Amino acid sequence: MSEIAAVYDKIDRQDHQHYNENLEQKPSEDDFFLAEWIANTKQKQLSFENDQEESNRKWEDRYGHSSPQILQSTASFLPWERRRTFNQLQKYSERLIHSQKFTNYHVPGRKLMDTFADSLLHVHRIYNRRFGYMGRKVPAHMPHMIDLKIMEELQDLLPEEFDKTSSHKLRSSDDMQFAFSYYYFLIGQKRCANVVEFFADVDADHSGWDKSMNTAQWNS
Repeated sequence: MSEIAAVYDKIDRQDHQHYNENLEQKPSEDDFFLAEWIANTKQKQLSFENDQEESNRKWEDRYGHSSPQILQSTASFLPWERRRTFNQLQKYSERLIHSQKFTNYHVPGRKLMDTFADSLLHVHRIYNRRFGYMGRKVPAHMPHMIDLKIMEELQDLLPEEFDKTSSHKLRSSDDMQFAFSYYYFLIGQKRCANVVEFFADVDADHSGWDKSMNTAQWNS
């Protein structure tokens, strides 16, 4: 125990000696400058409001009001200063910024969609994948002559799309628009030339091969 006590006593004497040395050391000029600068800065911060009030009071005693802008607007020969144009614009900008803080730009509402136009785009995308990219215009709103066999071929080509269209009670964005899908199927679907079918179409009165040839020549 005596050895431990001697060690603690030695440590205490060293600490006391170090403390006395720090007390005897004088602060440098930099320390004085820094302390004075901090004190002055703090004093300015504390006296700012009083200094501002004192400055405004001196201005008011001299010119009769506390706003330098009023004196400038009354004494200036410039029209925008006499009319306080920039002052009014600044006030308007401040009011606008203040009002925007209380404005909600994300108001929930209905999303009105043109389902007819969406259905045209839907068919257009499908046909781009099937027949390639091309410009497609909307057919006129009028009666259309439809070949039932060609329509059956179209529905056999895209059964899921037409089943989905038939299941809709109202017009929908993923409908197969009737006239648009029919006519551009005719344009996009490539068929091999069949001479027999061609002359069967030309031979409208069933008069035979020779007369049908003459009719085709005259029509051409």
